Amino acid sequence: MLETIKHTKPILFYDGSCPLCKKEINHYVSIDKDKKVDWIDISTDTLLLKQFEISHSDAMKQLHVIDQNGDLFIGVDAFMTIWQFLPYYQHLKQAVILLHIKRPMIWAYDIFAKQRYQNYLLRQACSTSCKL
Repeated sequence: MLETIKHTKPILFYDGSCPLCKKEINHYVSIDKDKKVDWIDISTDTLLLKQFEISHSDAMKQLHVIDQNGDLFIGVDAFMTIWQFLPYYQHLKQAVILLHIKRPMIWAYDIFAKQRYQNYLLRQACSTSCKL
């Protein structure tokens, strides 16, 4: 458990500067009618990252979630933590568990996350040195 910081609902940290990430999170937000999750765009807001002692770099590499107990989940575990709060997606979480497909999901997500982070680094380098 991280520190003694408690929240009444989970916090998901995502990269709002990534078009694909933003599209997926916007979908989740649109079905989170009861606002059961705090959605934090770390491209514009890093305050909670600092409070939970998560480096910006680590958060950009993989999705991070802090649950309402203060426990940290990363990558596929982060998705599965959030899915339990979203309509329809709690069934997806159960399917992943029942079908034993978490390991291939982790493999696929790790490949995606590594490529996405490399693209982020390129965007950062270009934004500081490229003149378009």
